[in-house]
Amino acid sequence: MSDHTDKVGNNHGYFFATPRPHWVTNPWAHGLEGTPWPADVRSDLLRWVNEPVPEFKGSEEQLERWLDSITYEEYLTKFRGLFAHTELAGIAAWWNVSFR
Repeated sequence: MSDHTDKVGNNHGYFFATPRPHWVTNPWAHGLEGTPWPADVRSDLLRWVNEPVPEFKGSEEQLERWLDSITYEEYLTKFRGLFAHTELAGIAAWWNVSFR
């Protein structure tokens, strides 16, 4: 796992209301096991957190211009190869929101 799991520590959990009310403790260190999300969403989220991002070839100014020309969803889907729902699921994970 990335150092992300080290930064958030082991004493946290997320509450999910579906399919039954339950807590998932330290989900990132456990491969998001116990979350109610489908396997493809969990897989994308784990890639989002753990997969190295290729280094941008160009100047800082070119990078800023490029990033300003796309949405975060486009970045995730077109350049990272992740599904569009990953952005929403990732945000939900941080804010303890469950999808129905």
